[in-house]
Amino acid sequence: DGVGAYITTETYASAWGALSLVFSQTSATAAQSTFVKSGPFKGMSYFDLVTDIVDQYAWSTGDGGIRGGFEYNPTTQNQPRYDGSAQQWPALLVKAAKDRWGINPPQWYVDNMIYGFNHLQHSGGGVGYADTGWHNTAKTGGLLVGHSIAGLGVGNPNVDAAIAFLGRVWFNGNNTGSDDAGWPGEFYAMYGLKKGLQLAGVSEVVTPNGNRDWYQDESAWLLGNASLLHPNFNNGYRSSGYGFGQNADGSWNNSGWIANGPFSTA
Repeated sequence: DGVGAYITTETYASAWGALSLVFSQTSATAAQSTFVKSGPFKGMSYFDLVTDIVDQYAWSTGDGGIRGGFEYNPTTQNQPRYDGSAQQWPALLVKAAKDRWGINPPQWYVDNMIYGFNHLQHSGGGVGYADTGWHNTAKTGGLLVGHSIAGLGVGNPNVDAAIAFLGRVWFNGNNTGSDDAGWPGEFYAMYGLKKGLQLAGVSEVVTPNGNRDWYQDESAWLLGNASLLHPNFNNGYRSSGYGFGQNADGSWNNSGWIANGPFSTA
């Protein structure tokens, strides 16, 4: 639990650190009686620490012309710009803390968060980075996470547009530096998709090659099981270098933004 040392330093680190606390305890009661053992937050209960982090995210969210925006520094009083990538990490923590421990964020924060995601959404449904440009699957999955906090799912225009976008680009390659990038072998995108579509309650996406069970497709990719994939699905990426199937030791390689593998489930 040296995780406490990283809570205030960077958006990704603080979100992942806090998520590890949330998922280590199944209830608010358990979290209130479990304490950080070392670091600057030694002696704080997991519950109190995560509550503080949720509050910290709320009060450091962008205001004015950057309403609902979030970049890399969670300790600043106002964010300097939008960052469609960083937007999803506070959302993931807030959703988990709310569902597992009943920690409810202020409604104004939720409203601003939704505004921020919608501001970054391209007319075609994909979510961009500092604006509506560079829209791809990874960041679009984040919009679905954010909207789920407000109880917005299928039937909401922004959610429906995001899901339709994901279906349209489902067969695209994972050139994450370009618009409309797909996800094969890009763990960052696969994670965002998994969380977003799962929280939206979606079981299939409508693609140019028919409806696809998104969970089966992602699982088949990680297992290297071509029989479960459409024959036209990213044949050029089907190699261990793109996370298609495990290495002999059970780890995966990855082609994306996190450092190349191997990565283990251990």
